[in-house]
Amino acid sequence: MSFVALYGKLKRIEPDVIAALVNENAIRMGEIIAHLRAEFPPLVRGYHTRIVDGNALAATEHRLKPLRKTRSGALPGKSLVVMDHERDIIVDMLPCEDGHAQERSLFRELIGLVHKRELWIADRNFCTKWFLKNIIARGAAFLIRQHAKLRCTEVTKLVLKGTGKDGEQVFEQRVRIGFEVGAIIVRRIMIVLKNTTRDGDRKIFILTSLPAKVATAFAVAEIYRKRWRLETMFQSLTTTLRCEVEGLGNPRAALFAFAVAILSANVLSVIRAALRAAHGQDVEDRLSTYAMVDDLQGSYRGMEYAAPSVEWEIFATMSMLEFIKILLRSAKNVDLGRYPKAPTRKRERKPKAGTSTDPPHVSTYRILRDQQERRSATIPMKRAA
Repeated sequence: MSFVALYGKLKRIEPDVIAALVNENAIRMGEIIAHLRAEFPPLVRGYHTRIVDGNALAATEHRLKPLRKTRSGALPGKSLVVMDHERDIIVDMLPCEDGHAQERSLFRELIGLVHKRELWIADRNFCTKWFLKNIIARGAAFLIRQHAKLRCTEVTKLVLKGTGKDGEQVFEQRVRIGFEVGAIIVRRIMIVLKNTTRDGDRKIFILTSLPAKVATAFAVAEIYRKRWRLETMFQSLTTTLRCEVEGLGNPRAALFAFAVAILSANVLSVIRAALRAAHGQDVEDRLSTYAMVDDLQGSYRGMEYAAPSVEWEIFATMSMLEFIKILLRSAKNVDLGRYPKAPTRKRERKPKAGTSTDPPHVSTYRILRDQQERRSATIPMKRAA
């Protein structure tokens, strides 16, 4: 197959197919991790934790003819990504071809992924009255940072709950969201930090529908920090697994490449789960994902010659129990010293550089759509015989 034919197929993959690909992979990888008994403990007893965030793909090269007329960055799309915290895998991806679309335009699809006894953790972009009310309506709970535009009415006064281990002060109160029939009353946790965040915020407000008996104010503040697991996976997808291919300008092709990187990340999570099952939970903090991927890439090149594809067919018919035994046996033989994790370095904040007055980016999807509309308008209508 030529590269032209391959690219032609990639740019025709429908977004629903991309979403189904990620979901089906997550189901299979999740079953393996469950059989390995290597799941992380739940953040809140009795709830399955879901972490959701948006991911915007970086601007691509201007290889598509309509993009050659602009100097602005061409955005190939974005997506909402849902992570299963206990299994450390991405379970859902909602792709969007329009790089300029708002994340909230995907909320109606996202709410369909919410199930009973789940805890949804998200940043303030997901804090809308409609989304919060529908999470509760579906029997789930939320722990979401409050958006400045979401208005709340105080039901109780702020009460100081104490000081955290990093010197932050934690307050709690109850607030009402909405004024019409069906308004919800939730807890609001205010965290006053010793130092400002990278966005310049000193106070962080977190809204949660979790009862105080299952999560104290300090627990809520600590749970919100677990969002970093998804952000860390995004970084790994970008830097280690190359989820952004600069030459793939077509939105569907770029989103498919991102989905393939997610599949690879889920496979890596299974490998890490096998290592945890064989060597203990504490091994997770000592492993370098970059070193593991680098070793896998180098080993695979040699295995292509040493082990032909027919040698791998046995795994297609292998039972789950047999596969788990092989995984554990292989994990026990791994030399963990080959994948040391570099110590975290404290980085100083750098001042932001000035920006150009030119438009920073454009939506590839909208440019291609406008081109198609112009073509349709110039095609003469055939007269009836």
